[in-house]
Amino acid sequence: MSYEGYEEYICVGGHYSTADCYSPLDRCPICGGRFTYWNSVNQTNGVDEDSPETMSAPTKRTMLGGEWKYVPRFRYKPDSDRWREYTKEDEEWK
Repeated sequence: MSYEGYEEYICVGGHYSTADCYSPLDRCPICGGRFTYWNSVNQTNGVDEDSPETMSAPTKRTMLGGEWKYVPRFRYKPDSDRWREYTKEDEEWK
């Protein structure tokens, strides 16, 4: 059995993105910014309600003002200790 899952990212602009665990992202697909936080979601054995590692990490979502934008109007912040800060070592790994 092989590992199955996905990576979650939050960039410097607060955009939330996901990618397959075998195709990680280098930059935010929305604004091109660097990632500040990331989380790995392990779904090898499916989703288990009693195992937080098999589900998305909690975030706080805030809405921007009424200004028209071509990017998502929500900004995200980590709301769990499962989020890890994106470091230079993470960047070199990719």
